[in-house]
Amino acid sequence: MEGKIKSKDMKVNCLLQAALGSLPVQEFSLNQDTQKIFRSASRLSKCLLELKMLGAGFQSLLNSVLLHKCIQARLWENSKHVARQLDKIGTLLPKSLLE
Repeated sequence: MEGKIKSKDMKVNCLLQAALGSLPVQEFSLNQDTQKIFRSASRLSKCLLELKMLGAGFQSLLNSVLLHKCIQARLWENSKHVARQLDKIGTLLPKSLLE
């Protein structure tokens, strides 16, 4: 994205990309917004997945499954930070494993 965030959809996109890309957001209100966005995104991606299971092509079903998995894990599927998905790991250990 270029320039300033001017609309709500740009804000949602920016916060989703930051969270899925493992970028830390320091501001409390933005963290709360991110939590709300992920709750909605999880429901929407599950709905999309169920719709695609009813009769879409294989590629669109596969893309829906990948999107839902990424939103559930809060991480892109090709991320270097896969260790973040483990329970009780925190944020420092995955970063140190990358180095």
